[in-house]
Amino acid sequence: MIDAIKTFLGGYRAVGIKETRGSEGHGFYATLFKDGKALGEIADYADGGPVNYHLSKEDETALIAFSKEKYPDMKYEPEGCFIGALIDYELSIKKIKNKAAKALLVADETQLDEHGVATSYSIWNLLPTPENKARVLAKHPQTKFLNDELDGWETLKAPRRK
Repeated sequence: MIDAIKTFLGGYRAVGIKETRGSEGHGFYATLFKDGKALGEIADYADGGPVNYHLSKEDETALIAFSKEKYPDMKYEPEGCFIGALIDYELSIKKIKNKAAKALLVADETQLDEHGVATSYSIWNLLPTPENKARVLAKHPQTKFLNDELDGWETLKAPRRK
């Protein structure tokens, strides 16, 4: 699950997400990163308009080109769709990380979204210790724990505003 998300995101990350509410529903503010480097600010004001981003021209061009690869059939604003998916995945991983600190998690790979990412997971009510992982693997050797995949998910911090 996490590896599929990493593949889809292609090095892009949203950091310091602040969820908001507007006249057209839920929105956000965040910092867009690529390969660990802060690129600029992204926002959805939840006003029915497009996703806003403040990036250098070079970074904007790269984001649009990358988004067109991910959404080739989208005629208008594929970058808005990509940023929306990016935010959704980041918020999902945040929730998964909180649960993974207390239990063993296993992705349900039988149902995938349009990006090849598992849409659900199971929670094993066991502390995520090596002993408990070994016990599960003894009975179910094909098990892949989300806890292990999360170990490779880098926690990034948003830069401080000047």
